[in-house]
Amino acid sequence: EEVESPNKELNPKVCGRLTQFFVTEEYRRNGIGGKLYASMENYFRSQKCTNIRVEVLAANKEGYEFYKRHGFEDRPIEMIKEIVI
Repeated sequence: EEVESPNKELNPKVCGRLTQFFVTEEYRRNGIGGKLYASMENYFRSQKCTNIRVEVLAANKEGYEFYKRHGFEDRPIEMIKEIVI
């Protein structure tokens, strides 16, 4: 019997990756983002994806809240440091 790991990254799945998602400020807060996202999720589903991954900058609180409202969960944090050469 196959046991599924609670760590979503370790389960054998096909993962869709959303790399760019942006709604111009003047068109926000009227449902366009939700409709676009629903279309993308349906596309990933049609491609047999079982997970969707997104990246959102820590400073992008509005984007972060959008993804949380659409069922995304927090995952590992990536950090960056600029060095002088």
